[in-house]
Amino acid sequence: MTALHIFSPWWGALRVSSWFLILLWIGWDLLYLVLRVESNIAYIAHVVGFAIGFTIGFVLAWKKWIRPTRYEQTILQVVGMDR
Repeated sequence: MTALHIFSPWWGALRVSSWFLILLWIGWDLLYLVLRVESNIAYIAHVVGFAIGFTIGFVLAWKKWIRPTRYEQTILQVVGMDR
């Protein structure tokens, strides 16, 4: 994934792994959920949404109801569980 930075010392494009960004986002939401930060954001909804989305994607890939394009991988292929 390429991220465009316009408000940082690294002006321009920066290549970042999408896995890193996803884990960072989940970690941030979990941290705020555990610390009970006062906010108008429903962090529990984000965390539950991530878990449900991951589970649905995992099942769809495991049952072979979805197939990746030649440039993609399923979560099963990433973790070496592709049957």
